[in-house]
Amino acid sequence: MPSCGTAFRARGARSAWAERSWGEVTTRYGRRHQVRVQLAAAGAPIVGDPLYGPESDAPRLALHAQGVIWEDWRMEAPLTADLVDYFGGWVP
Repeated sequence: MPSCGTAFRARGARSAWAERSWGEVTTRYGRRHQVRVQLAAAGAPIVGDPLYGPESDAPRLALHAQGVIWEDWRMEAPLTADLVDYFGGWVP
C-alpha cells in the first residue's frame, strides 16, 4: 500500500495564540481523516476537531479546503465567515 503522501507547511503564528498556527497541508491520496489523524499524531491537532483534538470553543472543525486540484480541474474557495470571525480576521 502506498504511503498517504501528506505534506505540512507552517504559514505563520499569532502571538495571542502561541499554541496555534496556520498551516498548509497538501495530500496526494485524500484518505478519510488523513489530515486530521496525521496532524494529531504529530502533536498538532486541528482546532475544533472533536475526534482527534482537545476541547475547543471553535464553532466547528477549522479545516478548510482552500483549493482542490484534480487532473486538469481546479476549484478554489475563500475561508468561510465563521472561521474568519473565530480567528478575529487573522489570516496569514
